[in-house]
Amino acid sequence: GFEMSVITIAIATRDRPESLARCLRSLAPLKDLVGEILIMDGSPQNGLPEELSSRLKGALPIPYRILKQTTEIGLTGARNALARAASYDFVLNLDDDAFLLKTEGVRCAVEMMVRDNRIAAIAFCQTDGEGKPWPFFGCQPFPNCQPGLPDHPCIVPSFIGYGYLLRRDAFLAIGGYREWLGSASEEKEVCMRLLDAGYQVVYHPEVCVAHIADRSPLTPTRNSITWLRNGVRNNILAAVCNMPWPLLFVLLPRDFLSYFRNRRAWKIDDPGGGRAVLREIIRWLPSAWRARRPVKWSTVWRWRQLRRTWPPYS
Repeated sequence: GFEMSVITIAIATRDRPESLARCLRSLAPLKDLVGEILIMDGSPQNGLPEELSSRLKGALPIPYRILKQTTEIGLTGARNALARAASYDFVLNLDDDAFLLKTEGVRCAVEMMVRDNRIAAIAFCQTDGEGKPWPFFGCQPFPNCQPGLPDHPCIVPSFIGYGYLLRRDAFLAIGGYREWLGSASEEKEVCMRLLDAGYQVVYHPEVCVAHIADRSPLTPTRNSITWLRNGVRNNILAAVCNMPWPLLFVLLPRDFLSYFRNRRAWKIDDPGGGRAVLREIIRWLPSAWRARRPVKWSTVWRWRQLRRTWPPYS
């Protein structure tokens, strides 16, 4: 069991003060569970403390601290830095344009992690602003989709980065995110290494997180071309990092061809996109090769099983 203040809330943000304030207001019901809120500010401007104070107007009964990026480290770098800075064993990561709709399940999720040290992360149900779950797209790099389908806790291959509860020591022990991968499918890569280390990810559908993509003119627009290109690139680079040799020869051409297959299926107009993806793969291939530590074959089989079925967690 546990008493109070056992989790850190971690939020990476950049030029989205309105969305961030909405996210922070949604955390108020967790005041007895949260020991601190850490906000990593990636904006080149310095006005976030005053902006937040003005927008919150005392509506957040939990202390928060703003950490300023001194260099451009990207989203994955910010999440790694937040995990290192956290004071508590469990870290609830949220996108700044996400917010909690149902908070009752968070305590249950924490209890699960306290009780079972095999759980490295708990994935949440992603919804629209009204609480309607987004559809399930497997492990495709969509900004809005589900980690799993069942309406009960189950074991899944990966969480999705908009909102998840993380066991800090397990995450740091495997080295956290590979920051050079950037965004799109980076969660799959880190979850593969967690699985190889003997951990599992549990999907808890009773914790609902609304994810409303921020279209602020100050932030890069999320679009299907970016998600498609980055997802294919990162799947290939992750395979170089993690996959045993014989399987690597099968996965590399298959994953590259998936760009063209998905471009047709998603009706994306992206002339020259295949060449652009190939250039990016070549650019980052040395980093992937230096990081190469193949996982066990048993991890590969378990991962494939979890992509097809979601065993109930008990």
